Amino acid sequence: MTDGGSTQKTPDGTIIDENYDPTESIRAKYAEIQKKYPPDVSRTWKESYGGAIQCFGFARMVFNLLFSCDMPSAYKGGKRYEYVDNKNVTVIGQLSGSSVTTENVKKLVLQGKLGDVTQGYGEPYGQHTMILQEVKETGATFYQCNYLNADCLIYTHFYTWEYLANRYGKGDSVSGNGFTLYRANNYGTIYGDGSDLFYDDSVNFVISDGVLTKYNGWQSHVEIPDTVTAIGEGAFQNNTIMMTVEIPDSVTSIGDKAFYGCTNLVGILIPDSVITIGASAFHNCVSLENVQLSANVSSIGYWAFRDCDRLNKIEIPKSLSNTSLELGIPSYSSSSGIFYGCKGLNTITFEQGTTQIVNCLFANCMGIEMIEMPDTVTEIKEYAFYNCTNLKEVKISNSVTNIERCAFQKCEKISDIKIPNRVVSIGYWAFRDCKSLQRVEIPKSLKKTTLESGIPTYSPSSGIFYGCDSLNSVMFEEGTTQIVNCLFANCTGLEKVEIPNTITKIEEYAFYNCINLKQITISTEVDIIEKYVFANFSHSLFL
Repeated sequence: MTDGGSTQKTPDGTIIDENYDPTESIRAKYAEIQKKYPPDVSRTWKESYGGAIQCFGFARMVFNLLFSCDMPSAYKGGKRYEYVDNKNVTVIGQLSGSSVTTENVKKLVLQGKLGDVTQGYGEPYGQHTMILQEVKETGATFYQCNYLNADCLIYTHFYTWEYLANRYGKGDSVSGNGFTLYRANNYGTIYGDGSDLFYDDSVNFVISDGVLTKYNGWQSHVEIPDTVTAIGEGAFQNNTIMMTVEIPDSVTSIGDKAFYGCTNLVGILIPDSVITIGASAFHNCVSLENVQLSANVSSIGYWAFRDCDRLNKIEIPKSLSNTSLELGIPSYSSSSGIFYGCKGLNTITFEQGTTQIVNCLFANCMGIEMIEMPDTVTEIKEYAFYNCTNLKEVKISNSVTNIERCAFQKCEKISDIKIPNRVVSIGYWAFRDCKSLQRVEIPKSLKKTTLESGIPTYSPSSGIFYGCDSLNSVMFEEGTTQIVNCLFANCTGLEKVEIPNTITKIEEYAFYNCINLKQITISTEVDIIEKYVFANFSHSLFL
């Protein structure tokens, strides 16, 4: 076999051509892998590979160790028995729908070889990925890790053809059913005895009192020793070789810039032991596609995942209660976002039981189009969704009582917003410059416009809906007794407002500079109209 005109040879001089048999080398490597990750001895695998976990992550890791390249990183949404591409693999055969029969499964898998990958989907177990180990006349043995089997045990199992056909014989609403056999493209060129498969990387970790201060290695797959309790500032900064890293559950914190500029890091599983993640910890990890946050993380620093362009989904744990700032910076700003500049991030979920959306969480995430919050959320902190310019639909939790300043500022595509009937306070500029916002409903519970700490008084520029030029339909819940300070200040699109007869007080600047407001119906029950409520009008106002 030639490569660019030259003959390929193994280190011992064996020519790699069409007559070369890689079986012994693959078997030797496979044996080394099973020494490292032994099956059937209650060994578990709770790590990730390239951000993939459980059976899929395990299979991807084994594939990489066997063939020194990566198999596809994802399967299709409606065809979870098929990968999104054929990167480094060849499809030996595929069955789907009614073609998944005992006889057809047998014919397909009898073509298999040691190290081939199977990807299947069937109701009720869902998708599953396995490494083919041995084929017999009556069935096949597979090497795998399965979360359904006692918490991600590594094990081998023999399945009959009939079992496989039944397991993958029926689809559901999530995916069609099917079964695919994949083989590495370089299968016929593998050589070696596997003795160098697991390099002793321990000398490359600089550890002081449990803190990993520096990694000096060059491995693409890095396993941090379980003696490490904290990953220090800049420990892996600008490592452009590492593709995956396993963080042990002994680690409780990840420092500032710990993985900054790791441009080939494709995924990260942060163990539940981690409580804090520092500022810029994964900043500029431009290949990062998959992130699983610790279920117990309470604090994440600003810019922690800034400019992770390929990250498209994230689940926020209910434990998250704080966005940490740089030492010496006293307050949050529009540029403090945890996921700042993650242009591909478009799927957001919050763990059930979440009670707050923390400061600057998704500020400047321009790919987000829809947000739905659990009903347990009571607070939306400042700048939480600032400048999410493509955010069109927001379903605010009915339990929310407080929306802080600038929370939805510059969300230019929101056209309709319903503020829940438990909201007591809304910060100034909470919905500033939401240029498409046309309709809003104000609950009777709203009692206060909050200002920034240190600003003692309201001003004409303190409007909650400041600059919402398209806002033309305003409704107040029946039973409303007051219109709070600066509520619609500088809403130039308002032309007509009808105020319920239960209103007794209109606070200062409530309709300041609403230059197109021509008609407003005010009940005789109103006792107090504070200063500048209707100031700066360019025409007569009919009351």
